[in-house]
Formats: sequence, structure tokens, C-alpha cells
Amino acid sequence: MTGAISNPRRGLRLRLSCLVALEGAGHRWTLQTDDVGHHGCCVATPAALAPGAPLGVTVRCPKTGAPLTVRATVAWCTPREPWRVGLSYAAEDHGASASWFDEVAGLHLGEFQEKHDPVPDRLPLTARLRIGAFQAAEALRDEEAALLELALRRATLREVVGEMAPSWTAGQRALMTMLGRGRVALELEPGEAPPPDRAGAGERG
Repeated sequence: MTGAISNPRRGLRLRLSCLVALEGAGHRWTLQTDDVGHHGCCVATPAALAPGAPLGVTVRCPKTGAPLTVRATVAWCTPREPWRVGLSYAAEDHGASASWFDEVAGLHLGEFQEKHDPVPDRLPLTARLRIGAFQAAEALRDEEAALLELALRRATLREVVGEMAPSWTAGQRALMTMLGRGRVALELEPGEAPPPDRAGAGERG
């Protein structure tokens, strides 16, 4: 392993509750988003959805006029309840979705400045995890509970990866989500900065 963890969520995300209509994979739901981005969103769903499943998506956000209507696929789904899915918009709709998100971000500028995903592209393995703004009443998935225990111990990210290795894909996603929401935070060694990312390395839309 290299000396850093790459953040697979390279685009900015706005943690905003928008009305979203999903249709496909045998379901028709009207739900709320957990967050929205240029090319996708995250949604809590009543049931699991298979990665790769195609969906029709219409998102309406506060203060905006026209909704965003796009085709999407399920990028990921949590392995157990509470079900959360990441939706990736179809490439041919990226122009429309990026313009729509820029409008949303501009209309929610204060919230955007406070709530966009602050996680850097690469996280040094020597950084230590600590508890952030966690609320005891929050429902946690197994990976999130494990990360909180590691944060209480102020484990390094190297130790985090080692202990969560059997399910690191889910663990990495939970880590980035909890960092982005401020539930956990990182402490760098004195004088240390996240290592620069190589151009295009591991980049995702």
C-alpha cells in the first residue's frame, strides 16, 4: 500500500435534502436525498438496490425552479439496513446535471460553504482518527460503529485500514462519508500535509 488513502469521491457534494423521484428496478419511490453532486446523489431507500440497476431520476431542490431529470445507475448500495444507495448519472446527462448543480450550489451558497465535502483527495496513513461532531442517538452501520471505536482509540489510518481490511471497500466509503459529515476528523503529524495526488490518478467524475 502507498503512504496515503485516495478519496474515491473527488467531486464536491452538497449535503442538502432534495425531493427525488426514483423509478426502475421494480420500484417507484419519492424520497429525500442525503447529498447531491455534479454527477450523482446519495439517497436512503426503503429496500436494497443492485449496483448497476438503471433508474429514472428527477430531483427537485429548495429554491430552484426547474427539476433535474436524468437517467442513472446504482453505483453502490449498503450491504444491510439502513439502506443507502449512491446514484451515478448517465454520462450523456452530465452537462445538464452539472449546470443544475451549479445553480443549486449558488442558491445555497452559505450551506455549500459550510457543508461541502471537506475530505482531501489523499489522506496520509500516519494521520490519526478522532471523534468529531457525533450525536449519540444516530443510527450506525457496522462500518461506522467500527470507525467510531477506532476514533476513540485515536488510531492511525494505517491501523484503520489493517483492522477493516476484510471489508475495506465498505469501510473506505464509510470513512469518507463520516469525514465529510464531520462525525470523525483527522489529526496530521506536526508539519505534515496530505501528499499531492498524481494528475488523474484514481480520478472519478
